Amino acid sequence: MRTTFGRFNRPTVGTTYKDIYDQLHFHLGPLKDVAAAFLTISINPPNVHVWTLLHGRDERTDAALAGAELKLMTSFSTVDFDFTTVHLQKKRDPLEFVPEGAVPVIARDPSVLSHFLGLLSATHAGA
Repeated sequence: MRTTFGRFNRPTVGTTYKDIYDQLHFHLGPLKDVAAAFLTISINPPNVHVWTLLHGRDERTDAALAGAELKLMTSFSTVDFDFTTVHLQKKRDPLEFVPEGAVPVIARDPSVLSHFLGLLSATHAGA
């Protein structure tokens, strides 16, 4: 964590990736069409790639997702963001879109949930 100076030269605590995770979860959690959402993180340079998998197409969900992405960029202006949204139509396998090293934010799709639980189990078994 780093210290930066905010408005009026008061010290503020730098952004943590947990803050980004929490805000994303807060805004995407209520969206029922979100099958999964996850992050990939690059430290140098600071970059967060947000991946969202959606069941089908819904204009309200798309608008709410765009709003959540804009809020992230506004709230965490020192971090560069990339966004990828996949509409899971025609029986697309959601696991095709889960990159290595992804951090789950929401995992409602059973195959995505199973994938992340399997990774967690393997990590604990090797510890």
